Amino acid sequence: MLGLPKILFRTFIFSTIIGIAVTCIWYALTHQHGNGDYAHTLPKIIIGALFLNILLVGMSLPVLFLANPAIRGNTAMKLILYFAGPIVLMITVLVTKSSHNTQIFYLMLAAVYTIIHAFYYFRTVNKVE
Repeated sequence: MLGLPKILFRTFIFSTIIGIAVTCIWYALTHQHGNGDYAHTLPKIIIGALFLNILLVGMSLPVLFLANPAIRGNTAMKLILYFAGPIVLMITVLVTKSSHNTQIFYLMLAAVYTIIHAFYYFRTVNKVE
């Protein structure tokens, strides 16, 4: 459990790269009828994905409490510390009133982050046990 900062960093890097790819594919599929101005849209997608992933990593910082052996043994607490931040962001996006495209963008990036975060969670749990 001492490698938790490294796991968070890897999650950030991989989720940012995969999130950018997924949102670019989504943009290309949903905006086929447009003029295809990717030179203007791609920097916005990259910056948006980068900042949202920074926010998600910040919301996932309670994971660092798992270095405490008393918390590490409690499975419910482990799940809450690992997944509360991304799930709260997804719920917040669904509750707030923003444009449909913005909601989809945020939810896609949060889902990619949560999937990669879950991969590292199960990998870490299996390694410890």
